[in-house]
Amino acid sequence: MSILDNAVISIQIGVEDYQSENESRNFSAVRNIYSGLLLFYKEKLRLLSPIDDPELLLKRKLKPVLNKNGKVILKGIGKQTVDTNEIKERFKDFKVNVTWKDFDRIRELRNDLEHYYTSENLDTITEILAKACQLIQEFVTSELGLEPKQLIGEKCWQSLLNIENVYEAAKKECMTTLCNLDWQYEIIRGSLSDLQCPSCSSNLIKHIGGSADYPDIDLVCHSCSSKFHFFDVLSDYLNQIYFADNYIAATQGGEYSTQECPSCDYETYILDENLCVHCGFKYIYKNCVSCGGAISSMYSVSDETKICERCDYIEHLMSKD
Repeated sequence: MSILDNAVISIQIGVEDYQSENESRNFSAVRNIYSGLLLFYKEKLRLLSPIDDPELLLKRKLKPVLNKNGKVILKGIGKQTVDTNEIKERFKDFKVNVTWKDFDRIRELRNDLEHYYTSENLDTITEILAKACQLIQEFVTSELGLEPKQLIGEKCWQSLLNIENVYEAAKKECMTTLCNLDWQYEIIRGSLSDLQCPSCSSNLIKHIGGSADYPDIDLVCHSCSSKFHFFDVLSDYLNQIYFADNYIAATQGGEYSTQECPSCDYETYILDENLCVHCGFKYIYKNCVSCGGAISSMYSVSDETKICERCDYIEHLMSKD
């Protein structure tokens, strides 16, 4: 049986598990859908592999060897196949497009369910399957060149679309309660759809009474009913928004986009915005009275001297002469 056949079967069984009245099959639905997605990705790697070695890019370990003509080629070593991170790397190299942000959300929710699964997690499972439906439609159409409805079967595909519609209706209801609040800063308001529950990682977050005063807004998770304040997740929320920028800073050098605020000491200061979205602190930029240059916002400069670090250092050296 081919990789593609196995992917389709996994998706079909996952949908059947979800529709079953047996609650114990709910998590099985997540496992099968997740496995089906990974198999679609592996099918793409198979298609990208050389004709004479169709499993080359599926192998975790690749080794350069000489073929019978004395030419250097790559050969897959061992039986281990690529894991998720290696799939990401190879897709990046071959410019294969996947909305990894949504896939990572599915993996995160799946892992949370595996450790904390209860029968009350049906909304979370619905969210996983809805996001999977979107990924399947994008990937199968654009990267495999196939129609999801024909590949998976009309009945199964329609069931996935129905699940997606249920999730989107719940998401819209939650977003309506959030958009009616005063979030003070556009950078906060603009990413509310990415807000996560600290208990189950669901995006189905709403406000149903309690404090509406930023940042101590009372929130509740539609999936697991956990209650929390927005302030409790503010730092993590900013880390999600600026994850890519901070990752580049960590791996390639440079300043992090989110930093500790010198006023409130929370990791809620946004460098590019010159703003702490917790306490509202902003650096007041000054010009050096000696050289006229802008004084860096990240250095402590005396209000009396109003000179930059460089001029201050030069004056210090001259005072020693």
